Amino acid sequence: MTVLVTPTPTPTAATPRRLLQADAASAAALGVPLAVAAPAISDLLGTSSVTVVRWVGVALVVYAVDLLLAARSRWARPALLVAGIGSIAWEVASLAVAAFGGLSSVGTAVVVGQGLAVGAFGLLQLRAARTP
Repeated sequence: MTVLVTPTPTPTAATPRRLLQADAASAAALGVPLAVAAPAISDLLGTSSVTVVRWVGVALVVYAVDLLLAARSRWARPALLVAGIGSIAWEVASLAVAAFGGLSSVGTAVVVGQGLAVGAFGLLQLRAARTP
């Protein structure tokens, strides 16, 4: 009896670049609305911190630009490791804000949901960063 073993596909060399680009797209997709529509989003989240919401949006847009630049450099794999660690930190911070930030029910659900999604993506980034 012969057993065939199918090799696990290895990520291509472009995987770190693609993951950084995907992270940049998601950061920009969250950052632009936060920066532009901070008052409306603050109301939705149940917080009066319009300035904080706006600056988080601006920071995410700057982060997205940085990720795109890193994706085009020879430092894509180390940048992916740093981005993965940052994504896990973002998840922890999001869960803390959801638990202790005094948000509305909708705000808590949104912050928890995006935090968990970012954390899951961070694990994917960390796994890809350590793949040769």
